[in-house]
Amino acid sequence: MAVCSSWGTAILLALATLITPAVEAGPDVRGVTPDLLPRYSIPSDADFECLDGRGSVPASRINDEYCDCTDGSDEPGTSACPGGSFYCANVGFEPRTLKAALVDDGVCDCCDGSDEPVGSCANTCQARGLARKAELAERLHAARAGLQRRAQYVQEAASKLTGWKAELARLRDDLSRQEAEQNAADALRDSLQAKEDELKAAAEAAEKAPASGGDTNKEDQGSTGTPDADQAAPEAISADEVVAADQVHEHVLLPEEMAEAQGDGTAQPATQTDKDMAAAAATVSVPPGVLGRAKTALADVWSAALSLLPGSRSRSAPAVLMSKVSDAVLAQLKADLDAAKSPLSHARTAASAAATAARETKKAIAELETKLENTGKGAYGEDSAWAALDGRCFSAQVDKYTYELCPFGAAKQVEGSGGGTNLGRWEGLLDDGARLAFQRGQQCWNGPARSLQATTLCGPTERLFDVSEPSRCEYAARFETPAACRAADVAALERELARYGGAPVHEEL
Repeated sequence: MAVCSSWGTAILLALATLITPAVEAGPDVRGVTPDLLPRYSIPSDADFECLDGRGSVPASRINDEYCDCTDGSDEPGTSACPGGSFYCANVGFEPRTLKAALVDDGVCDCCDGSDEPVGSCANTCQARGLARKAELAERLHAARAGLQRRAQYVQEAASKLTGWKAELARLRDDLSRQEAEQNAADALRDSLQAKEDELKAAAEAAEKAPASGGDTNKEDQGSTGTPDADQAAPEAISADEVVAADQVHEHVLLPEEMAEAQGDGTAQPATQTDKDMAAAAATVSVPPGVLGRAKTALADVWSAALSLLPGSRSRSAPAVLMSKVSDAVLAQLKADLDAAKSPLSHARTAASAAATAARETKKAIAELETKLENTGKGAYGEDSAWAALDGRCFSAQVDKYTYELCPFGAAKQVEGSGGGTNLGRWEGLLDDGARLAFQRGQQCWNGPARSLQATTLCGPTERLFDVSEPSRCEYAARFETPAACRAADVAALERELARYGGAPVHEEL
């Protein structure tokens, strides 16, 4: 009997242990995070230690809609305690922590409906999890493609840097040649300018110089001063006309005489005109060659001079002829001046073009030197992958505006066909390429200078989107590009996808 009694006692004790109520982990303790479940997994007749260590309450008071602990930890699944929190397990999707005030408020905040009374909300976690899994798979595919493209950007950047160095060497050679051409063009322009100035001064002096070749007072003394006497002169001085003709012949060769002299190769005899022209040239500064061309231009003066003789006194013929000589010299000076204008104009154009070419080459050299200097400072990123975007621009249409972003250049806003508003000049890559910064744009009226910051995202191609103006004259955007892709980002996406049951294939990068 004693044995049976001991065995019975042992069985009763075992059964008592088995049927002792306890707060079970998981769904039996509403609103508790997985890491804290052990603290709540206690027998129902035990005491719960408040999480802040400042007291304890019977386990039966957990989630009884009354806040016993000062930190509210005895009410993880109700809204009784201000400042408390509620944990949604959301199996199949993403766990979530809510403010306790949102529990049992009639709104389904958790996709598993655990924040509201049982049966109040449908469980949408599985459907949302599948959608999220598909989204992550798409993002992972794009990130892998972007990472592969980025590797090409690194190679392109190396080629671009080599090309910049070669272009810089070529431009420096071009500049040496262009500066030599500019110096030659400047010298020719200055020489022709001096010639024009010389001709202009000679022409002005010739216009102001008095006519030579005779004393007009003496001519006046030969006149009777009466019309009748002057009208009688032609018959009275016919002999003098012969003398005057000889005097004219002294000044100017007959055209046939000039032709004969040129034909037989003999030098043309010196005439009084040669002497008079030399005397006239002595009174003003006449450039070399002008007298010879003026003398040739007087080939027809012979006929003109003879036409003056009838009705004129013989003593006046040389004076009139010398007036013709002076006029011929002046006319030749003006003709030479006009002829000099065209070469000078061309020389000025050539000098200006040479200066412009040299100036543009210097500008290109300075830009390339800056790019190469910035490369050494990491302006294109650690491996210079961002250099592949130098010189490229990307745009996005938002309502009536077109936004344009040019890495390493500028950003602007364009409305219609207008010239656009400058949103800022390139400031640099921030946070290792996480953001593109543009500063010092067009000044706002009574506000700051415009600026733009674009958050970069990994993607297979470039795409500008989500352009906004969160603050006055301060613009924000998102910019997707392979240059922003990192192997660590791809690994993070793979881990997140795995949480949804994904089994991503590790593609070769």
